[in-house]
Amino acid sequence: MTVSVVTCESELNSAKRLGFPTYTRLRLDPGHTVIRWGKSSKLDNGDEYASVVNKRNSILLNVNKLEALRKIATATDTPAFFVDRANFDGKVLIRPLEHRAGEDFEVVDGPCDIKSGYYGTAWINTEVEYRVWFAWDHTLIARRVPFGRNRRNDEYPCRSNWGYKFREEWDRPGLRIRTLRARKAIGLDLGAADVLVKNQKYLFLELNSAPTVDTKEIREFFQTAIKEKIGE
Repeated sequence: MTVSVVTCESELNSAKRLGFPTYTRLRLDPGHTVIRWGKSSKLDNGDEYASVVNKRNSILLNVNKLEALRKIATATDTPAFFVDRANFDGKVLIRPLEHRAGEDFEVVDGPCDIKSGYYGTAWINTEVEYRVWFAWDHTLIARRVPFGRNRRNDEYPCRSNWGYKFREEWDRPGLRIRTLRARKAIGLDLGAADVLVKNQKYLFLELNSAPTVDTKEIREFFQTAIKEKIGE
């Protein structure tokens, strides 16, 4: 089975680390399997590939973070979320419906109005955030940790710029099970979940269909799972 990765321009170098031929546009012969790695307007208009990992409709659902959060909330716990108005007596994180990484967010006092094209979630004050990579029924878990310039003590830190620390004791069955429920609710095969921990409760923020492949552990995790599922 021939496997290729198709991704957007901004994720091209990261996606290449998966170790398969990687493109931003791709036409295929029958019998070829395509791994969609994130969203691009070049990729997500038109017909679906015959054999595909991360289906077009699942990618498009996940891009709208409010609709994705609604789906995830049917499978596991999330922070409270709001549209139009947050009737919430506390801090509210406001972001665009479509966003990348830690871009374009603000934290305001609730109750508050939310303008069109944005949504809000209750701000969760916690120092513990995990990233859980998933590949079908496999998971890899790490805790986000600050490093270098990202060690500054922001009142509202953007942990997407932090690094990861891998430890066996963080590979907890409860977190694994909830991550797989979330990924099935969206319909993704490969990706990663961002999860806060507050009062011993896992709160899922979002799923990412093109997580950055920036460590040996992440690269080997995805390569092993893809070869096991699809073949060499």
